[in-house]
Amino acid sequence: MKIYTSSQLEEFACAKRKEFSSWRPQRSTAIDVYDFVDFVGCEPDWKYITPDQSILGCVCFSDTTLPTWESYVNKQSKEPEFNNFARGTIVIDQALNEGKDRGKENYTVVHECFHWLLHQYYFSKNDSDAFHSCSKDSFTIFGCSEDDSAINILEWQANYAAACFLMPQEDVSQAFIKRLRLKGFPQKPLEMKRWVNAHISMLAKQFGVNFNPMKYRLQELKLIQK
Repeated sequence: MKIYTSSQLEEFACAKRKEFSSWRPQRSTAIDVYDFVDFVGCEPDWKYITPDQSILGCVCFSDTTLPTWESYVNKQSKEPEFNNFARGTIVIDQALNEGKDRGKENYTVVHECFHWLLHQYYFSKNDSDAFHSCSKDSFTIFGCSEDDSAINILEWQANYAAACFLMPQEDVSQAFIKRLRLKGFPQKPLEMKRWVNAHISMLAKQFGVNFNPMKYRLQELKLIQK
C-alpha cells in the first residue's frame, strides 16, 4: 500500500481536475460527476447494493459477481440476486441515485473514482480483492495516522482526494471570502457559529457536495475552526 501525504493527494487531485476540465469544460463549480467516471475510464451502474443502504458505492477491480437486491426494502429480509460486473464498473447505490441528496451522490461517485485511480494495484493483487465496497462509515474518515488499519488509510486517501477535486483550494477559499464578505483570508479560523453554518450549507450547494465534506474542507483550509 502506498502512503500519500495530504499535499501529494491535493496535487494529484488538482492535476486530475485540470485534465478533466480540459477534456470536458464545466459551466459551473459543481461538476457532472458521471462525466468524471467516463474520464477515468470506468462505467457507472446503479443497483440496490444492500437492502438497507449500508453500502453506498463499489468499485470492481476485476470482472466479478456481486449480490444486489430487487428493491430498497429497509432492512427486510429478502434473498439477493447475483449480477456480473465488468472490471472498471463503479456501482452506485440506486436508492442514493433516486434520492434528493445530490451532494451525497456526487461525493460518493468521486470517492469511488479515486479508489480506481489510486488503489488499483492494492485491490487487484489477488482474487479476494476483485472489488471494494464503501460503507456509510467510509465517508466519515477525514483523518488518519500510520497506525490506522490499511482500509481506513485507503478510505481517508479517497476522501481527501475527492474533497480536493470537488472543492479546489483556491476556488473554495475565494467563494468563502466572497460569501462572508471578508476583506481577505481570515487571520485565524472563524468560530463555528450558526450563521457560519448557513454559509457552509450554501457553499456545499454551490460546489455540488453535502454539508460535512464542505465543513471538513474549510477546516482543512483553516478557514473555520475544528
